[in-house]
Amino acid sequence: MNAGAIASKNVICIKPGASILDAAKLMAQRNIGFLIVSSDCKRDLAGVISERDIIRAIASGIQPSEPVDNIMTRKVVYVYKDTPVWEIARLMRKYNIRHILVMDNGQIFGVISIRDLLKESDVIERLVEYAEERIDEISAHD
Repeated sequence: MNAGAIASKNVICIKPGASILDAAKLMAQRNIGFLIVSSDCKRDLAGVISERDIIRAIASGIQPSEPVDNIMTRKVVYVYKDTPVWEIARLMRKYNIRHILVMDNGQIFGVISIRDLLKESDVIERLVEYAEERIDEISAHD
């Protein structure tokens, strides 16, 4: 199973320059925890913003009226549609993130959340298979 099979294609974007408060309202309204910052929600990827980013910003004294550009993550971790699920899980763990962007031919294709990985029994089975293979590889080198 790969990223294209489980990615949510209903991506929600916010434009650069929008306020942190606008981002928080949009997340609350859509019941999501992650937004793509983009002027066209297709090719122009400025960054991403998560609930965690907003909480950290408010806790550090940044005003909700400030633009999302000031707190968004600019170095976006992303995968391609054909990326296997085990690699997605590995990247989420490595970068301590709960959402990952899926790209296709230079365009925003979708988003995968940690919840998306956990709700797919096929994904869990593939992750277990990958873990078992890694254990076998490590054991073979001992």
